[in-house]
Amino acid sequence: MKTNKHSKTIFFILFCSLVSVNLIANTINVTKRGVIPNDNIDDVDALNIIFRGLNDGDEVYFPQGVYDFRLPTFVNLANKKNIRIYGDTSGSGVTLRKIGIDPTIISNQYSQSIFRFVNCENIRLEGVMIDLDKPYGINGEVIRKGSDEMGAFYELLLPDEFDIYDTVIEKIKIKNELSYDKDGTPNYHLGTSYNTQGDLSKLPKVVKVNNERIKIYNSDGYLGRLVVGDLMNLRLGRDGAPVVQVLNSDDTLIKDVTVWEWYGFNFFFGDNSVRNSHSKNATFDNFNIKRKPGSTRLLISGADGIHVKSLTGKLIVKNSTFERLGDDAINVHNRVGLISSFGQNQAKLINLFDDKGVGNKWARIGSKVNFVNKESGLIIGSSVIVANKGGDTYAFDNIPTGIKVGDFVTNVSKTPEVDFMNSTVRYSRARGLVLQVPKLRVINSVFENISGPGILITTGFDRWAEGPGVTSAVIRNNKIRKCANYLNSLGAILISSNHDNARGTERSPGVHRNIRIVRNDIRNTNSSAVFASVTDKINVVKNTFVNVNQRPNSLFAGAVFMKNCKNGVIKDNSISSSGKKISFEHSYNIRLDNTIHNPIKYKDTDVIAVYNFEDPILRENHVFESDNSNNNINLSRMIANSTSNEVFSVNGPTNFGSAISLYKTNNSSLESDKIKTSNISLTNKVSMATWFKVSNDLENGQLIKLVNLTNANQDELLYVGLRRKNDGVYTIAVPGKIANSNFNTYTTSLKINTWNHLAVNVQDGKAALYINGQFKTSFNAQNEFTDDINMIRIGDNTAATSVKLSIDEVHVLKRTLSENEIKDLITASNSPTVTTEIVEGIFKIQNDANRQNVIAPDWNNFNSRMFRDLNANDQKWEFKHLGEGTHTIKNIGTGRYLQVDSPICIRNNNVSTQISATADHHKWIIKKIKSNYFLRPVNCDNFALDKSSNNNGNVKLWSFNEDNNNQKFNLIPTSVQRELDDVSAVEKIDVYPNPTRETVNFNLENHMGESISYSIISLTGQQLINDVFQKSHKSEETIDLRNLRDGVYFINFRTPDGIHISKKIVLAKGGD
Repeated sequence: MKTNKHSKTIFFILFCSLVSVNLIANTINVTKRGVIPNDNIDDVDALNIIFRGLNDGDEVYFPQGVYDFRLPTFVNLANKKNIRIYGDTSGSGVTLRKIGIDPTIISNQYSQSIFRFVNCENIRLEGVMIDLDKPYGINGEVIRKGSDEMGAFYELLLPDEFDIYDTVIEKIKIKNELSYDKDGTPNYHLGTSYNTQGDLSKLPKVVKVNNERIKIYNSDGYLGRLVVGDLMNLRLGRDGAPVVQVLNSDDTLIKDVTVWEWYGFNFFFGDNSVRNSHSKNATFDNFNIKRKPGSTRLLISGADGIHVKSLTGKLIVKNSTFERLGDDAINVHNRVGLISSFGQNQAKLINLFDDKGVGNKWARIGSKVNFVNKESGLIIGSSVIVANKGGDTYAFDNIPTGIKVGDFVTNVSKTPEVDFMNSTVRYSRARGLVLQVPKLRVINSVFENISGPGILITTGFDRWAEGPGVTSAVIRNNKIRKCANYLNSLGAILISSNHDNARGTERSPGVHRNIRIVRNDIRNTNSSAVFASVTDKINVVKNTFVNVNQRPNSLFAGAVFMKNCKNGVIKDNSISSSGKKISFEHSYNIRLDNTIHNPIKYKDTDVIAVYNFEDPILRENHVFESDNSNNNINLSRMIANSTSNEVFSVNGPTNFGSAISLYKTNNSSLESDKIKTSNISLTNKVSMATWFKVSNDLENGQLIKLVNLTNANQDELLYVGLRRKNDGVYTIAVPGKIANSNFNTYTTSLKINTWNHLAVNVQDGKAALYINGQFKTSFNAQNEFTDDINMIRIGDNTAATSVKLSIDEVHVLKRTLSENEIKDLITASNSPTVTTEIVEGIFKIQNDANRQNVIAPDWNNFNSRMFRDLNANDQKWEFKHLGEGTHTIKNIGTGRYLQVDSPICIRNNNVSTQISATADHHKWIIKKIKSNYFLRPVNCDNFALDKSSNNNGNVKLWSFNEDNNNQKFNLIPTSVQRELDDVSAVEKIDVYPNPTRETVNFNLENHMGESISYSIISLTGQQLINDVFQKSHKSEETIDLRNLRDGVYFINFRTPDGIHISKKIVLAKGGD
């Protein structure tokens, strides 16, 4: 029997009398509490009464039918635990319908949700469908374009399903227009968005031609590239809140839920309370956004499918479908704080997105944050929130050195790990997935007919300022079809620091780290299949790319394009591309099958000269003074238009007197070997870059000078010199006319006997100085030179009484170097220069010579020594980067920090451990030369960790020497042995129970569709079981261990990608 409005009110009154009763946990059938389906009456008030009266553990059951939620109300669930809300899935099922859609108004009422969950735990929404009573968009086919007295127009042929708006069609308010290909792919031939600011005359005008056709007059007559035959969607003037808002709630499950149409976000996770934590953990299983069978609607969701602004733990999306969205299927991020002021471990933060303060909900006490350099995008250091000091000001346990106003603070604790598996995204505007998270997996999914990238990994630093960089990502076994063909998209898979804007590709390698793109199938994209930028450690392996890069961007071209990347592998890919297959820009140490990409190449027309010192010449400890004996040491030189490198030598003191000069082997001066160039003046461009190293004895040394041979003391286009002020402090002189003392200087501290990189750009009367890749200052270069530059002097200054200066890899160009090129010169150096490494994670410190590991056990009074390789905790060390290359090194077994016993640098000093790390002699700089690591204490980095010559010997401090094998160490990741570090969280295989009595289970969910080989090995190294889980394996597999004796064993796994995973298990048949 249908209940009228009067009888429903009686139900309300009866139910209200029960609210104060302490009900036991039970299942509540909403139809028994005054909520009647299919009656076209608003059910929100009755449902709110039910939800307020719920006890923890109750279930709310909706029988079949349609339940109405009138605008602008919603149902609120607050401060509840273990609540299940579910519908009857038989027959026509349960539809929760928002009613009151009016196409003739502009509205943006953010209270229009179906549900809002606030401060809840373990809420389950299952077995329901979501819909609107009327479509919030109209679409049709473009059948004509033209113009008349009202202006330019296009004409649409409308499907029958929009007849519902026939009587008001000329009154509809169009907020957006978007065109589509015939197959339903948004193509942006015409894409508009109207901000009326109260002036509705700015909106397009609609004229009804007949019951099937309408004309659309764009307000400015703009029809873009719209063509007859395009499909067109007219989004009406209705925005609003998500289907469900999840605010400060934990362990939310959405299962077997379908959204037929919605005007805003579908699900939103954020903060809205004073609780000292964010929402945590959410799972979507068989969650679908799709149009109803038989519908022709092009757009069924006004915004993101799942929008995460604040969530910790993990977001899992599986077995789900997202189609015809007005924005991204999933967008996961938080808000990055921009430092507006700081001091005394406090910082005031603003939101770059709107220049407003971040507010007191931005972070919780205990939240982990990273401080990030805005220009490079690299992490300076980490910290923890200890207090909110009111509004936008937060207190930290420390603020690392090196930050400045304008740098970022990213709230790592506010962003979840993401698993997206066995799901589909298609026919959507913008992007498929936008992931601004530390760790992610995208596996066995389909992305097709999306205007932008199928998968976008980003930070949004320059516009939205939304997320931290990725530290671990796996993109595997996905199919990507016809994505990234519009919106000036760069790649079907795009990795950037600023969404899909090319500006986001300009930062340094290391914004993102450890990304694996494996066995994906990408087809029919105009842009790159994979466009990767600003990433350190990236593998693109065993993928199939067909008909990609069909319309290469004028700036970037390549089926695989890498820009500002380092340390990667591109191999075993099948590529069908009309353009280049693989291209690079400012990327290095990328392994291409059997070769390594290490660029730094210039056009011949750019080069004045490049000097690479092949033996220890002008570098390391080779010092040239007036009393030196004769030396003849090889040097190679490349000049413009040279067909091969020429060999030169350095002659002895009879030729240099008190300075250094370079000579050819026939003793004719290199200075007289005129370097042919075009006229170069300060109104044009010139640059120089070199490695150099100084000693305390340097008084006045010249790095390089470009002059005119006939007037060498006067006309100097480029001069770079050093002058010691006092120990460790130097002035660097840059372009000027030395004879008139008209040169500029920059004062800086330089560590003695340490390689530094220096670059100078001269352009249009300005000289810019870079030290170690960082811009330091610029000067006015007042002089203008028009004579040919035909002499280069290196390491030459007749005013010096002694020169103790090491130089290597000198580059002189007839153009300026970009900041990225300067960084390339540093990081892709072929010389044995020392680079400072940033190391994070847990490693064994293994000597390269004897393969023994550093330990510091209690039985040795916590002093460090060497011992054979074991999988013991006292052989594992946690490296934590504090900023500016400084680290602490903590032993996992003892919890003590590696230190030098004395703050005074003494050879043979003892190296031990202690319980804290506060002083410089408790901290370490990690230097890398070729493949070896050198551990050098901060207080005296001219010393290094050094093992005794024999096995099982002590570890001491000794003068640094890169040729000393006792100082060469490898850092071996302890969790997973692999090509890429830090990916274990997304590749892990859980083993349980452990200890076990009979059988052991393996969770193989991370490796579905892969064959996994495994072996069980005893502590003595004997292989007892060797087998394979085939590709068809289940998510959980079990093996029987009853034939083995009690004891400790290792299980080793190997994936098809060559990843090794080792687990220790304990078999104890007779006990717990």
